[in-house]
Amino acid sequence: MEIISVAKKPLTVSLAAIRITFGIFMLIWALDKFINPAHATAIWDNFYHLPLKGYWIFVTALGQTLLALAVIVGFLKRWSYGLAFLLHLISTLSTWKQLLDPWGFQSGSPTVALFQAAVPVVAASLAIYLLREYDTWTFDNWLKHGKF
Repeated sequence: MEIISVAKKPLTVSLAAIRITFGIFMLIWALDKFINPAHATAIWDNFYHLPLKGYWIFVTALGQTLLALAVIVGFLKRWSYGLAFLLHLISTLSTWKQLLDPWGFQSGSPTVALFQAAVPVVAASLAIYLLREYDTWTFDNWLKHGKF
């Protein structure tokens, strides 16, 4: 499938914008694990029902930081974009109760509506994965062609 040449530049710019902002979004969550490990522990306990404590919080934070940086620069696009999409999808699905109750009627918390913001991020991360061959302002493209 070839994209009309007129649409190539807007597509390239759009994909770069989605990729960079999605990577920053992931990086913020990764850095939160370093800065506030108790918050990460509470999230893992509450949403994943898994104990994530001590050393494992930092291992997870490091892995997520490296993944976020790979996404931001467009490195190993097939793997970094795909893994980032899957991790964010799982994270979003783990909040299914909040997604089904956006006004907080069950929980009594009006801030539950903020969980809805993760849904378009899932769609955007899927888009950059599916359209990764058109995302050319990347480190991968520079390695392959010596230019962006």
